[in-house]
Amino acid sequence: MNIKNYLLGLATLAAFHNVHPYNVRIVNATDGNIRIFIERARPDICAPLVTLLGPGRERNVDSGACCLGDLKIKKTTGSNMGATFTYQPPFTNSNYTCKGVAIRVTDDLAGKKIKAVAI
Repeated sequence: MNIKNYLLGLATLAAFHNVHPYNVRIVNATDGNIRIFIERARPDICAPLVTLLGPGRERNVDSGACCLGDLKIKKTTGSNMGATFTYQPPFTNSNYTCKGVAIRVTDDLAGKKIKAVAI
């Protein structure tokens, strides 16, 4: 292998080593904090992820190269505190989705619950 191809390969690895196809974008449109428990395929290799998100905030969570399962959301402060919701992304493989997901979490004050919808 010549040096030009070697350097090109190194440059490609450097540019793409942090790119992961399975990102979870979460928008908290509630009036309180939420906790999101993200299940991932192959729990022996890919531990579940947990993230906290304040009201009006948005976060991208990198799930690495692991497919996603359910997203379990719990409201920890504000109105509807203690309410839970399980978001099931559209599955692409058995009970998992092998693509990125984007959701918006909102309060349902009339029903005293929270919900999440794809965005």
